[in-house]
Amino acid sequence: MTRSALLFLAVVLLAGCSADPPAVNPPASSAPTSSSTGTGPTARLDVEDYRYTLRQSCFCAPSGRVRLEVREGDVASAGYVGRAGDRVPDSLCLSVNDLLARADDDVDRATVTWAAGSPAPSRISIDHDTNMSDDEVRWSISGFRVLDPVPSPILD
Repeated sequence: MTRSALLFLAVVLLAGCSADPPAVNPPASSAPTSSSTGTGPTARLDVEDYRYTLRQSCFCAPSGRVRLEVREGDVASAGYVGRAGDRVPDSLCLSVNDLLARADDDVDRATVTWAAGSPAPSRISIDHDTNMSDDEVRWSISGFRVLDPVPSPILD
């Protein structure tokens, strides 16, 4: 093999590697996991006011960690961790229930891993088509914290 062919092969093999550090999650043996194939309802989060950090891992442009605040079930604010001022794309402005709904979409395989003692999952993975490569997406959820609800205005 020529030197340029070896270099090309090395670049192709390393192209799918992520430079992100691994997400810190409890070992799989201690964290309850629900897994499904095809479509079907998964659990929903009963909390409407919370804050969490989201990291998306996929065969796509790196995005970094996003800190989201959800109020009354909708994303109220989003910002990159350590990158103030950078606009977060709408594709990353997702509530936990939005992520769970994606696991219910028409996908071949979905896995939801719930953190022990937390009302939120720690990881959601989907594979749109098990016969295709590079279409898998994984979302890691960390720093989940329930917030006090926004007080309703008093109406006379």
